[in-house]
This record gives sequence, structure tokens and C-alpha cells, in this order.
Amino acid sequence: MDSVSDQLNFVMNQKLKIMKKFSIALATIILTSVIFLSLNKSKNMREIKTEITINASVEQVWETFINVEKYKTWNPFIKSLTGNLEVGNQITVLLQPPGGRQMTFKPKVLVFDKNKEFRWLGKILVKGIFDGEHYFQFIDNQNGTTTFIHGEKFNGVLVRFVGNILDSSKISFELMNDALKKEVEKTEV
Repeated sequence: MDSVSDQLNFVMNQKLKIMKKFSIALATIILTSVIFLSLNKSKNMREIKTEITINASVEQVWETFINVEKYKTWNPFIKSLTGNLEVGNQITVLLQPPGGRQMTFKPKVLVFDKNKEFRWLGKILVKGIFDGEHYFQFIDNQNGTTTFIHGEKFNGVLVRFVGNILDSSKISFELMNDALKKEVEKTEV
């Protein structure tokens, strides 16, 4: 019986060695693929940038934009934004692209500069997989109008695989820009 038991142990040990070698080979392939994808930075980065001129002062545009409680009445893209809007804080953002499903993110505020810029950084899972740095800039044109710039910089190994999603994001940004313009200009005296 010892010889059968010895043979069984030998077979099990051989199977374990094969599985260990297979696991190491698979991990090596995955790691090599991630490194290769990461080295080609240009395909791991993408930016969407939109802008619109609003016939109102930069202060009026900022005040309408930052009044997040009213987003549900005019904003077709950002359905809600909650949290303390200060640099370093985590906020909660509920987005819904037109015809798409709602998505909730918990980004970190990077910039909150009154009448100039609001910027946050969100990520999926861990940094470097799919990160989005969403920004809103307010440019005083010195003629009673404001240029509102709305964009996002995407980075990470998954960026190359989500081109269609990013294209629909641009449409959502433009719809929001148009809605902000209408909301500000309707209250403009």
C-alpha cells in the first residue's frame, strides 16, 4: 500500500509542479502585456476638449455652474454633484450620458479656483488602469462674455480600448455646455 500511496503522492506533486509552472507563465504573459501596453503612452492617453462662449460675465457663469443643487433642473449630463468642493476632498458625481446608463464616481478635487477652474481626478479600480481628469475652465473675455472650457484627460492601459465611449462623452460635454449657456443667459439681465 505504501507503494500505491507513494505513487499517488508522486503524481500529485507532478501535477502541482505543472500547475505552478503554468501559473508563473500566465502571470509573466499578463505582466509583459501590461508593461508593453503601458510603454506605448500615446495610445494610453486621450483628451476631449470642448468650449462655448456664454454671453455673461465670468462671475455669473461660475455662480450658475457651481450651484450644484440646481443641476437636476438644467444639466443633461451631470445629474448630481455632492460633497465639499474643496481641494483634496472626495466628491460624488452622478453622470448620465444621453441614452446611456447612470454612472456614479467618487473623484478627488484637484483644483477649485473661484471664477477660473474646477478640476477633479477619478479612477477605475487603481491608478493607471483608467483615470479621468475632468476639468472646467472659465475665461473672462473682457467684453462681457465668458469662454467655458469643458474637457477631460484620460490615461491608463484601458484607454485604447474604449474609443467609442469617449466619443459619446464629447457629445455629453457639448450638451452640458449648451445647457449651461441657456441657463446662464436666461437669467442674464
